[in-house]
Amino acid sequence: MLTRNPSTDQGTFGTLVLDDGTRYVTGELPDRDNICGLSCILSGEYRAIPYTSGHLGKVYWLQDVPGRTEVLIHVGNFCGDVKKGYKSDVLGCIIVGTYLNVMDGQQAVHNSLVAMTDLLDRLAGDDLTLRIQ
Repeated sequence: MLTRNPSTDQGTFGTLVLDDGTRYVTGELPDRDNICGLSCILSGEYRAIPYTSGHLGKVYWLQDVPGRTEVLIHVGNFCGDVKKGYKSDVLGCIIVGTYLNVMDGQQAVHNSLVAMTDLLDRLAGDDLTLRIQ
């Protein structure tokens, strides 16, 4: 389950907890009414499948996201509103890490590669049912 914290211009941060209790922090774009490329996705339940992206490598791809295509769980640090001058490594995807802290003056996800590698190892190629609330 992914539980979101209140959204800010610096991003929508939350906690992803796997069935085994493993926790990761997450980052998504601010809530902008599901506007593609500017907003986090709608809350709901999604099937995520393993996928290899030519640009991002091994990731998870969320299926059947309303109004979206290619929503991935991948490596990154920033997820702010670029129209308000913040950095972002996402266009509607979800980034994972081991903790949140400030980086370059902006709230950011840290240790993303470590977290993504661990997530991929733990899921071992299995699909993930991701409930976002």
